[in-house]
This record gives sequence, C-alpha cells and structure tokens, in this order.
Amino acid sequence: MREQERLHRAAEKGSARPARSSRGGGCSAAMAVKDPTAVERANLLNMAKLSIKGLIESALSFGRTLDSDYPPLQQFFVVMEHCLKHGLKVRKSFLSYNKTIWGPLELVEKLYPEAEEISASVRDLPGLKTPLGRARAWLRLALMQKKMADYLRCLIIQRDLLSEFYEYHALMMEEEGAVIVGLLVGLNVIDANLCVKGEDLDSQVGVIDFSMYLKNDDDVGSKERNVQISAILDQKNYVEELNRQLNSTVSSLHARVDSLEKSNTKLIEELAIAKNNIIKLQEENHQLRSENALILMKTQHHLEATKVDVEAELQTYKHSRQGLDEMYNEARRQLREESQLRQDIENELMVQVSMKHEIELAMKLLEKDIHEKQDTLIGLRQQLDEVKAINMEMYQKLQVSEDAMKEKNEIIGRLEDKTNQITATMKQLEQRLQQAEKAQMEAENEDEKFKQECKNKSESLQKEISQKEKQLIQLETDLKIEKEWRQALEDDFQKEKKTVSHLRIETQQITSLKKEFLELQDKNQQLKKLCQDQEAALQELAYKLSEAKLKIEDIKEANKALQGQVWLKDKEATHCKLCETEFSLSKRKDLDEDMHQKIASEMNLSETAFIRKLHTKDDFTKSSCFGLRWFTPTNEVPLCGHATLAAAAVLFNIQKNMNSSLTFVTLSGELKARQEKDHIVLDLPLYSAYPQEFQEVEELVKTAVGDMVVQDLCYSPDTKKLLVRLSDTYERSVLEKLKVNAQDLVPAEKTGKVKGLILTLKGSLSEKHKNYDFYSRYFAPWNGVLEDPVTGSAHTVLGSYWSQHLGKTEMLACQCSQRGGEMKISLQSDGRVDIAGQVVIVLTGNLTF
Repeated sequence: MREQERLHRAAEKGSARPARSSRGGGCSAAMAVKDPTAVERANLLNMAKLSIKGLIESALSFGRTLDSDYPPLQQFFVVMEHCLKHGLKVRKSFLSYNKTIWGPLELVEKLYPEAEEISASVRDLPGLKTPLGRARAWLRLALMQKKMADYLRCLIIQRDLLSEFYEYHALMMEEEGAVIVGLLVGLNVIDANLCVKGEDLDSQVGVIDFSMYLKNDDDVGSKERNVQISAILDQKNYVEELNRQLNSTVSSLHARVDSLEKSNTKLIEELAIAKNNIIKLQEENHQLRSENALILMKTQHHLEATKVDVEAELQTYKHSRQGLDEMYNEARRQLREESQLRQDIENELMVQVSMKHEIELAMKLLEKDIHEKQDTLIGLRQQLDEVKAINMEMYQKLQVSEDAMKEKNEIIGRLEDKTNQITATMKQLEQRLQQAEKAQMEAENEDEKFKQECKNKSESLQKEISQKEKQLIQLETDLKIEKEWRQALEDDFQKEKKTVSHLRIETQQITSLKKEFLELQDKNQQLKKLCQDQEAALQELAYKLSEAKLKIEDIKEANKALQGQVWLKDKEATHCKLCETEFSLSKRKDLDEDMHQKIASEMNLSETAFIRKLHTKDDFTKSSCFGLRWFTPTNEVPLCGHATLAAAAVLFNIQKNMNSSLTFVTLSGELKARQEKDHIVLDLPLYSAYPQEFQEVEELVKTAVGDMVVQDLCYSPDTKKLLVRLSDTYERSVLEKLKVNAQDLVPAEKTGKVKGLILTLKGSLSEKHKNYDFYSRYFAPWNGVLEDPVTGSAHTVLGSYWSQHLGKTEMLACQCSQRGGEMKISLQSDGRVDIAGQVVIVLTGNLTF
C-alpha cells in the first residue's frame, strides 16, 4: 500500500506541472491548448497513468505474479510503445523510410552497463526479424528485471543523445517523459513471468482496448473522468492510423523481398544453361578443326603420289622404244583415271562444303536463339571466323592443285608432239623392249595399290559423313529442348503476371473493405436513430410510390411505341406516328438520305446532328419537342450524347428557345435536355455492360493497348461497345500518352459484334486540381470515327460500370482525348442517367444547296 501511495503522489506531481504553466496568462493557455503536439503528449500521459494504475491495482488484488497473457499487462506494453514512438524521427533505409524505437533503446547499454545483458539476449533471439520486435522484447525483459524506470531515466537525462532520434517536441524530450518514468517506479512491486521466445512480437498490432478503463462505477459522476475519456478516445484514433501505416509498409517490404528472390533464382538457372551451351559449341568447333586438318593431309599425300607416278612414267618414256604406243595409251588411261579421281575429290570437297554450310546455318540459328542472354558468344563468333579462314586456305590449296593438273595436261600435250619425233627413232629402241615390259608390270602393280587406297579413302569418308549426320540430329534435338524450355518460361512469366495483378486487386479490395467497415459502423448508429423517423414517413412514401408506378407504366408504354421505329425518308414522312398530326413541308427544305450523309461527310466530324420540326406550327424559339438524327462521316448512329448537347446549345443560345427543357425524338427514344446554370444536362438511357471472355477479343485488345495490364473486360450488347479497364496502378498520363492506331482495330476485330472501343482507368486522389472518379478514351473506326474527343453515348455504359465498382451514383468523369472534356454523371432511379457538360459555340454559318 505504501508503494501505491507513492505512485499516486508521483502522478499528482506530474499532472500538477502543466496546470501551473497554464496559470501564467490567458493567451499562453489558449496557445497551449491549440498546440497539437502538446495535446498528444497530454493524451499519452493520461493513457500511461490509466494503464499503470490499472495494472498495479489488478496485480495487487489477484496476486503480484503476472503472465504474458494477462490483458492489462498487454495494454501496458502497447501504451509504452506509443509513448516511445511519439515524435520519433524518420530514418531513410535502403528500401523505404523507417521509423522504429529500437535505435534509442540500444543507447541504454552504453549509458547503463547492466543493460548489456538484455540487449545481447534480444539480439540472439531466433524468432525476431524486425527492429520493432526487438524493442518489444527489450521492454518485456526490462520489466522482468524491475529496472525499466532506471533504464529510461538514463535516456531522459542524456537529452542531447536523444535529439538524434526524437524531434524537439517529442514526449521523451519534455517533462511528460520524466513523469512517466516516475510512474514506472511503482511497477517494481509486480513480479512478471513472461515467455519472450514463444511470442510473435514482429507482427503484433498495437491497438488499445479502452473498455477496461471506461467501466468504473466510482468515477461516473466526475467531470475530470469524462475529460480523460474524451482524450483517450482521440488518442485511440491516432494509434489506429499509425498501425495501418505500419502494416502497409511491412507488406510492401515482404513483397519486394519475394520478387527479388524469384528473379535471382531465374538468373542463376539461365547462366547455368548458357555455360552448358558454350561448352558444347567449343567441343564441336574442335572436332571441325581436326577434320579439316585430316582432309588437308590426305590431299597433300595424294598430290605427292601423283608427282612420283608422273616422274616414273617420264623415265620409262625415255628408256622405252618399241612400247611407246602402248605406254602412250597407258598414259592416256592413267590421265583419265586421274581426272576421274580429281572429279571424285572435287565431289567430296563439294559435300564437305555443303556440310560446312549446313553447320554454319545451324550455328547461326543457335546464335539467334541465345544472343539475347549470352554475351560470351562473341568469342565463339571469332572462332567461327577462324574456321572460315581455314576453309578459305583449303580452297586456295585446291586451286593450286588444279593449276598443277593444268600444267600436267600441258606436259602431256608436249609429249604427244614429241611422239611424232620418237616414231623416227623406233628402230633404235627395239633392244629395250624387255625392260619396258618389266616396267609395265610394275606400273600395273602400282595401279592396283592406288585403287585399294581409293577404296579405303571412300569408306573413311562415308564413316565421317554418318558421324556428321548424327551430330546434326543431336543439334536439332538440343534446339527443340531449348525452345520448349523458353516457351515454358514464358508461360510461367505470364502466370506470375496474372497472379500479381490478382493479388494487387485483392489487396485494394481489402483496404476498401476496411474503410467501408469503419464507415458502416459509424453509419449504423446514425441509422438506428433515423429508423423511427423513417417508419413514420413510410406511409407517405407508399402513396407517392403508387403514383410513381402509374407514371412509369405510362412511360414504358410510350417507349414501347417508339421501339422498332425506323427513320423514314423525308418524302415519305408526312404524319407523326405518335399524335397523327401532319408535318409541314413548306417551312423546311426537303433533305433526302443521301444529302444527310453527304453533309456529314463534308463536315468530317465525329457526328453531325440534324434538328427538324415535327409539326407545321412548330417554332425553334417556342416549341419544346423536335426530331433529331446523328450521322458520322460514313453512316447513321442510334445515339450520340456529344451531338445532342450541341443541338441543345444551339436551340438555347442561338435560337433563344424559351423553354427550360427540350425533348428530342430519336432512334433511341425520347431524350431530354435542360439548362442548369452554366451546364446543359442530358437525360439519356443507361446501358449495362457484362463480362467478356479475353480469348474472344484478344487480338483486338492487344492491338489497342499492347502489353499493358488489363484489369477487367466487359461488353455492352445494346450499344455494341467493348469496355477495357486498365490496371489501377497506371496513372492518367499513361492513358493520355497511349498511342492507338485506330485503323488497325477494324481488321483485328474478328467477332463482328464490336462497333466501339472504350479504354477506361480508375481516378486517383493525387490530382492537383480536381479528383476525377474515372478517365476514358473512345475509338470507333467502324463508324468512320478514329477517336471521338468527348462521347456521351460511351458514358451511358461507363456510368453503369463505375457506379457498380465505386458504389456511387454521382461521379465526375474526364475523357482524355487530345481536346478532352469533363462530364458530371448522375444515375437516376428510373434506369436512366443525367450527363451534364459545358458547351462553347465556336462557329456559325449557312449551307447553300
């Protein structure tokens, strides 16, 4: 009880100090109340008083030993965490901006040597990954040692060191921090038994439960207690906002770390595959060099053997006399055989050259497939250049051998000339006939040996051809495997993209659901109060609803009468089909269908509107109902909001129409326009859009947006418009800078059901001037309109779509064309939509026929 009395005295002293400072004057007291940091410090001090007081009272009543599951003890740690975070400076880290209390707590071990044991044990804990978790573990260990007040007192004394971590107005830098340290002395009477290893201190949410502090029957009538409760509720909202910001930063950091780890593993796998391909190519290059060297050696040996044969034949010609004719025939025969051999060698060389070309083609294909990933292939290209140089040397040597064969042919020609001279000396060579016969036998033996060598060479060449065919088959299989691997990687990459986009959408939906849940909780109490008033008004509404149903049935009958109507030619339209009154042909010019289309083509605008009188007595200044048609440069369209807005502006501003509201009879039924201040409001039908399969219109979407991420895809069958919603991660500038070749959209659309393309994007809250709910662009090359600057008919679909996704009936839209435009959209309960916009008339004139 003595410890409790000392606690109350310290609390009274802490609360009395700001009271004395407020007595200095009325002006200073008013400024202190208005300072938000002073209010925050006072709220934190009050929360610390309540938590410490409640903890001590509950511990003394139930026993002094407390466990980690004890609720007042958990609330105490949450309050201390918020007190230490107040006024903490933001430090810039590698990934983002960091704000943690672990930095000032690490100073304690330098100022107080006994705290080194706590800091070392906190760092050695295996389950802690964040600085905030280490700080929470440090506070629990300090409480168990009963030295939390001593440790924090060391920090408060050294305020020059704390200035590195806290702002000048922080709680730890002011007198409130000293008061809290004095209150912590009372916790020395408590024995805490906490298990730090088993708790998940990194991901705990620091939300204060005020229910245990608000239910006290003794303090119900006190005014001071009510003031404390209001201060605590204000601080609760502040703490919850801080928790939301911390959770968002932690989730973003985890996502970045996961993406970096995945990209690192992919790069390692690609490097390993690239190294294996390089080793294979080097081995094939060495084999080609060895084969070329063998071919050169064989050709050289063959040339040397032919030279020896020619020299022996020349010697026999010199020593022979009677067998010159036979030797001449043999020489001819040998020449033919040599020419045949030369032809065979040339054929073999051609085969080798063709094989070389095939190998070069295979190498080029491999280079094209791997060039984007491997810079080391530059060395392989240099090696290929060396192989080409060796082949050129072989080709030059072949040319030299051909030149030698030509020289031999010239020598044979000379020998034929000499045979005429040798016939005169035939008589002198009769004695050497026996020697010539012996030489002939030796020549035949040499011919047989030469034939055997040729056979062996042909067999070896066939073996080499079979080996090269096997190598080609291996190369083809390797290419197929690599292509399949690349396709699998691309498929995995596309799947990961889709999962990332889905996860982003889910996170955004979760955050929006949290906000909606908080708003619904506040609205729930308000709705309970309004229920009694609404029950009294239900009887009056029932009578009004019955009258509204009768009016709706009348409107539906009128719309049914208008549905299925087709514009007649001007010559055939003589009476109104609704009221059966006769049209006036004397007060208007008779324009046929071709003239309408020719005028629209000559104007060459997105849409040209034609206003016409419905009755003889109609006047553009006094009447309120007119006929209206719209034509693009190529055809007539059933609805156009932009041209309807222009028609209403001409009647209101140029013709000075006296009515506040105008009605236009069109192919889409009756459309109404009215003036509201500087805007004209159009009453248009509202069209729904339904989900569309991506595969059916994949080519059209990729032609329009390329590789951009598409979040949603819908189709409106009533207007034949395709709605493409881009990812919410894109900003307005991305949609504005997107270059769409509208002429390529027509051949890309294969279904035949799309006549207009809408690109839309969700608005953001970071705009400088206005916060638009959504942005859009509209393309209709099927109707001769490459891009419409502002499109009302497109917003009859966009209004329905974004109302469902945003939960709004009042929206502000912006069409981001080169000219651009702003529209106010309001959905009505009768299934229609009001679109308001401003109009500027820039040109007036007359047409002469």
